[in-house]
Amino acid sequence: MAPRQQQKAGLRVLIAGESWVTHSIHQKGFDSFTTTEYVEAVEWLRAALEGGGIAVDYQPAHVAARSFPATPRALAGYNCVILSDIGANTLLLHPDTFVRSRPLPNRLAAIREYVRAGGGLVMVGGYLSFQGIEAKARYHTVRRSRPPCRSRSTGTTTASKCRRASSHRWSMAATQSSRASRAGGR
Repeated sequence: MAPRQQQKAGLRVLIAGESWVTHSIHQKGFDSFTTTEYVEAVEWLRAALEGGGIAVDYQPAHVAARSFPATPRALAGYNCVILSDIGANTLLLHPDTFVRSRPLPNRLAAIREYVRAGGGLVMVGGYLSFQGIEAKARYHTVRRSRPPCRSRSTGTTTASKCRRASSHRWSMAATQSSRASRAGGR
């Protein structure tokens, strides 16, 4: 592994999501058994950012449920927040809210205010992003509050917001719909 480059002018990114648990039921006639696997698929993204000299903090989805920053001020320590294949309920339903009915700040509203104050936001497509499986991501609060921008590589309009962080231009990952249209609608 090559040594990491010097960090670019203190750029720091928070990645939330890009992890999951797969629980399978195997039915063999009358008999059945289960298997469970935990997966993190952040390495390609983390390696690309760190290879470019950007500091990365990573919260798998189950960690983000409890530990994702709750205020715009807490998010302000990051130049960009990347939500990758993580549904809105993970950020809306903190475990203390879900289990103990304890009211806590709306973390999607915190993201919205963070972006309005100049923070960067990238929403990477996945099963639980944008339309995904049964459109379960439910990011209406975040998506409706800012204009789309155009991808330089594909010329298609995406749902993510482009921002400048110092002199570094954030590249946007194509959403599933953009990928599908480039792949002939699959």
